[in-house]
Amino acid sequence: MPLGVRILDVGTDHGYIAIALALRGERVAASDIAAAPLEKARQNAARYSADGLIDFHLCDGIPDALRGKLDCVVIAGMGGETIIGILERAPWLRESVTTLVLQPQSKQPLLREWLIADGWTIPSDVTAQDGKRRNDVWAVTRS
Repeated sequence: MPLGVRILDVGTDHGYIAIALALRGERVAASDIAAAPLEKARQNAARYSADGLIDFHLCDGIPDALRGKLDCVVIAGMGGETIIGILERAPWLRESVTTLVLQPQSKQPLLREWLIADGWTIPSDVTAQDGKRRNDVWAVTRS
């Protein structure tokens, strides 16, 4: 992905994805539904010299304030049904976001079916190994 795109890390938790992207020069925002993980992400950003490089949002999913400002949305570590719910609550993504990076923890067939019905394609589907854990990671684009 080229540098300078606007990326949102949904459910940032500890903030490591957003931090890595910010340190790479990306314009990044991070959201979380709970204040404690968002504060931890802020602390980690400061710890890794990325404070001031990430736009933090306390919200359930994708903040409406970022409408039209995103090129890519990352949603990792959630179930397929949760990911569907997040995407359904932000229908405006269909017009502006060109790429989703998804790492569903469960209900992958349900999520895949929903994405295709909603006009997305999944040109890249890889399995990443994290210790003993295997995670599917999808790059999803508009049809």
